[in-house]
Amino acid sequence: MGDIRDRLEGIKAKDIMSKFAITVKENDLLIKAAHLMMRFKISGMPVINDDHKVVGIITATDLFRIMS
Repeated sequence: MGDIRDRLEGIKAKDIMSKFAITVKENDLLIKAAHLMMRFKISGMPVINDDHKVVGIITATDLFRIMS
């Protein structure tokens, strides 16, 4: 377990984050979110309103829960 901790030590979120956020609007269909997640190989994305303010997060786990 120490090996993983050693590799993560000193790495900041900004070092690995996406520079451009892939988002969906709060009224978009879930199929759009699923498509974007598969296309860009991401596991989550911010949900924005018409004013481009973040109102939530949707994750692959959220989609899996709905599909099961």
